[in-house]
Amino acid sequence: MVYHILNGDAIGEKFPTDEIPGHIIVIREAFIEGPLSKEFTNDYWEKRNTFVSAAYAADKHDYEEQFLSQLHLLDAIKQGDDVFLWFEDDLFCLVNMWFTIYYLSQKPEANLYRIFPDKDDVYWTGFAKTNELKKHFDESQIFDKDEISLSHQLWEAYVDDDREKLKALSHSDTTCYRFLPQVIQAHLDRNPEDGSTGRPQQTLINILNKGKTNFYEIFEDFWEKEAIYGFGDLQVYNMLREMEIEFENEPG
Repeated sequence: MVYHILNGDAIGEKFPTDEIPGHIIVIREAFIEGPLSKEFTNDYWEKRNTFVSAAYAADKHDYEEQFLSQLHLLDAIKQGDDVFLWFEDDLFCLVNMWFTIYYLSQKPEANLYRIFPDKDDVYWTGFAKTNELKKHFDESQIFDKDEISLSHQLWEAYVDDDREKLKALSHSDTTCYRFLPQVIQAHLDRNPEDGSTGRPQQTLINILNKGKTNFYEIFEDFWEKEAIYGFGDLQVYNMLREMEIEFENEPG
């Protein structure tokens, strides 16, 4: 069987199923924040559900319908199946991909392939502006055993908040990850060891110091400067609220 695991619905809406056959699974999660675990128990998913529902003003039933239903589809993958991972290069996407590979590692070994977007470490546009998904599919890169092991270690170090291990892993010799040193450093900069303001928050402060008060203008400016994080509007909105900063309009 062939499976395509997509990091969100945006790519799913334009996925050319007539050109690229296979079963579609969408990871509708944001492991870039909230409780983390290396053991995927019912209790853990309940904690994730509680966090996501509160952070994104969603109903708990939505989590079951939107994410846990897709998790059950992952459970159907069998040894020898071909699994294509359509994840971008930013932190948000990579963390979700680490989770996905780690989760699949609990099952009989499938063949995992990375689908890359166009190479871009300036604007981190990912798949958003391309209509050539078949071309990207044809250029897929298989994960060898060392790269699967690297993915497992990245998830474990991320869950454990092991900064030194993440730094070391970021310099691994791999063809299935691009810009890993930059992305890992961006993650570490979220919580500097010296206790100073995190990089995303400091970027928001700099934007606000320019006099911008409209949320959508703030978000657009933040994305231009820090697209490496892959934050959506709700992540930026929650950061602003945590910083107790007043602004006009809200994501809707």
